[in-house]
Amino acid sequence: MPDSPTIDATIGGTAANSYQELTVADSYFVERLNVNAWHDAAPDDKKRALIMATRRLNRENWYGERVSSTQNLAWPRIGAIKPDSPAGGGLGEFYGYGECYLTTEIPDLVKHAQCELALALLSGFEDDDSDTIEEFAESGGMRVKFRSTRINGALPASVTRLIAPLLAGDLMLVRG
Repeated sequence: MPDSPTIDATIGGTAANSYQELTVADSYFVERLNVNAWHDAAPDDKKRALIMATRRLNRENWYGERVSSTQNLAWPRIGAIKPDSPAGGGLGEFYGYGECYLTTEIPDLVKHAQCELALALLSGFEDDDSDTIEEFAESGGMRVKFRSTRINGALPASVTRLIAPLLAGDLMLVRG
């Protein structure tokens, strides 16, 4: 039997492996529908899902910079603007364009995204899910099919919607 995983949610910690403790994630799911995969999972599997979700979220291209070069996780960050800041988006409070997250703060959006991704993982989501073809409709002797495509490595839509305001993006502009 494998060892029981240990959650380390120390903000800015060198050994941190999660943005939140299991009890906080459990509280999140109390107010969420369709979470049987979470409630049915053993506590050790919930911890594994939270750790896996954290590792996956750490690969995103977040705004700002890590507070310390020794912190294990992508958050906390310097220069990451709060999306609902009264001054609005921009380059951060330092530049006068909005309120930034504190260097001791993990955004609720990140914590909620971690929970949503952990739930997806417990429900069978994998980063390498490939295209599926589904029948859509048949009318007038014509069968219409569509391809539901998700790019390999893409996060579930529920996770992407949560963290989108915190991502710097992966686009590169090239002038010709």
